Amino acid sequence: MNTLMIPQMGAMQKSALDGVVLSGPDGLSGSQKAAIILQVALMEGGSLNLATLSDEMQKKLALEFATIKHVDESVILTVITEFEAALQRGGLDFPTDLAQRLESLTGTISDDALADLRESFGIQGTTNPWDDIGAMEDEKLAEMVTNESAKISALIMSKLGPVRASEVLEALPEDVATRITLAMADTGHVPPRTVAVVGLTLGQYIGKTEETAFAEDPVVRTAAMLNAAAASTRDKLIDALGDLDAGFAGLVRAAIFTFEDIPARVVVTDVPKITKEVSSDDLVVALVHAQENAPEAAEFILGNMSTRMADQLREEMSESNAVDTKAGEAAQGLVTRAIRELEERGDIVLQTPLEFDETPM
Repeated sequence: MNTLMIPQMGAMQKSALDGVVLSGPDGLSGSQKAAIILQVALMEGGSLNLATLSDEMQKKLALEFATIKHVDESVILTVITEFEAALQRGGLDFPTDLAQRLESLTGTISDDALADLRESFGIQGTTNPWDDIGAMEDEKLAEMVTNESAKISALIMSKLGPVRASEVLEALPEDVATRITLAMADTGHVPPRTVAVVGLTLGQYIGKTEETAFAEDPVVRTAAMLNAAAASTRDKLIDALGDLDAGFAGLVRAAIFTFEDIPARVVVTDVPKITKEVSSDDLVVALVHAQENAPEAAEFILGNMSTRMADQLREEMSESNAVDTKAGEAAQGLVTRAIRELEERGDIVLQTPLEFDETPM
């Protein structure tokens, strides 16, 4: 490495475009030295995140980077040696926020390992718990600090910032506000680790960083499970559930869609769309079985399609062999599944059953 060439930025002034040649280490500014270190790192394939610097510092460094044209080897070695010595003297600082420290490992360790670390520290994703705490309603935040010790409450108020903390103070009883204000005197030498742990603990308390195992609501998952069950099993479970928790049973029953629900929930003009989604053979089996367990649904379907197709299906039904319960329920399940898929695609809209309709009369 004999010399260092730094590319120029085309939008700079003419004096910048002419470039500066650094042939000696004397008189170099800190920003010039930083620009040299940056270029050395880039030439070696490194990557430095400068976004953590202030806008002013970023602009100053970019300006130096743009104006330096050439650096002699002696200057490079001197700057690097000085940089290494500064690191040894000053040690190494890590971000004070635990979530930020873990986030800085992204791309360095595996995603699974990073997720395990976050979970072990009580951090969900990259959420900063103090942001969540500061976003709480005044009354809830006031309740939180009231239930904590004076010193913990003082830490909370310190992290909130003057304006937000004053809003919370106004929502507190006078004696609590006084106690917390006095405790501010004890926060002068609190280590960053303690503040981070307090934030993570309180973040879990308010539940905003909690990750649930299931994406869907319990009612939806229960209804989906019972939809797939045999009709006899489903009916028994719904009845038993109603005895134990009538409210939950009602919500589940409203979310369940069975073959018997077709007349009450399917719009008449949507029947042709449904029959197109099910094969003729499966539809015949479903309708034959429906003559025993859901005759109204069978007539509803046959009565709201073209006369030619209805007559053809009736003829095939009359010629069909007896259908056992298992095969019949399976065929009806194909029909209800087709209806659900049409609804999910937005092709049809199911009506709300009257027994669960909360619309005022």
